[in-house]
Amino acid sequence: MIDWSQQVTAAAKQADADLQARAEAKAERQAQVNAILVTTATGNTFQGDEISQGRMARVLSAYAEELPDGEVQWVLADNSVASVTMAELDEALRLAVDAQNAIWII
Repeated sequence: MIDWSQQVTAAAKQADADLQARAEAKAERQAQVNAILVTTATGNTFQGDEISQGRMARVLSAYAEELPDGEVQWVLADNSVASVTMAELDEALRLAVDAQNAIWII
């Protein structure tokens, strides 16, 4: 005997396919965001993924008054340590945010 309650309709199949396609697109976009690298005007290349953006924002926020024209030690994308100005860190953050927006907003 056929259990018609278990039948999968064309609409249900399409809905599942749409969900799968959306999940794959989101995963691809996230992979692209995770791989963001940005190069500032001084030539330093920074990682620009969301975790790095958060770190940059925290440093900029925490030291905005104390070191407005100062420098901080930063690990660049190639794992070298550099002294970077707060202005350069701000530039790197803005470039990373712009790159993420270009990826995420389709």
